[in-house]
Amino acid sequence: ELTSVAGSGRVDSTPLGSRGVTDLERGSFDVTVDKTNIGPLDYNLRAIKMRSKRSLSRPQAIISNCNGVNGEGPSIMVSGGPDYVTFSIKTSNTVRPAQLTIPARPGYNDVSMIYDGQNLKAKVNDIARSIPLTGKIEMRQAGLLFGACNGYANFRGEVDDFEMYECIPPFWG
Repeated sequence: ELTSVAGSGRVDSTPLGSRGVTDLERGSFDVTVDKTNIGPLDYNLRAIKMRSKRSLSRPQAIISNCNGVNGEGPSIMVSGGPDYVTFSIKTSNTVRPAQLTIPARPGYNDVSMIYDGQNLKAKVNDIARSIPLTGKIEMRQAGLLFGACNGYANFRGEVDDFEMYECIPPFWG
């Protein structure tokens, strides 16, 4: 279930093509994660939360805004490896993306990331980490891309209960 929490909660204007089934009554839609692009991305992003289950292999792109113009890498990315999840954000104040890597277990993992303008915070299940980070998240031409990014294996697995917020949500507590 992919849910728009910010703003009106409406998802009927999200370009999914034939990859998703929209349920406007509940304000959600189900998506097969296979290079699905949701964009353009509003960079007032505060948090991403999801449950992720990936097959075990080399690092896989779960969600990012890569594959833009001029070979720019993503400024927002969540990727997963055999036993970890990596979160990265590139801001106007960094030369390279700030990254946090947190251990993950086989099967579903509760994954969340928050950038509050002062820190990048991430959590996988009950393990939380944080690093100082300031600046605006760099804009990219690409919207959010689920399941693919140049230089990474395509995501093979499942994403459940994906949520994006424009505020700091209560789940972080």
